Amino acid sequence: MVILATEDNPASPFYFFLNPTDGNYSVTGEGTGDKKVSDAAGDAIAKMTQQELAALLAATKNPNSEH
Repeated sequence: MVILATEDNPASPFYFFLNPTDGNYSVTGEGTGDKKVSDAAGDAIAKMTQQELAALLAATKNPNSEH
């Protein structure tokens, strides 16, 4: 999964890659936006549970979702 910072986000331009690894996932990111903001976002993403990530992915597949 790839998570992009929106244009109006202080972390922008920035994106995170979430790669499945042995039942877990690794989070890597790249960009030139505000480092404090992107670090905080990366920390929050890294703390998400598998269920939260599955819900996030499901929400991306349903554009009419209110998540």
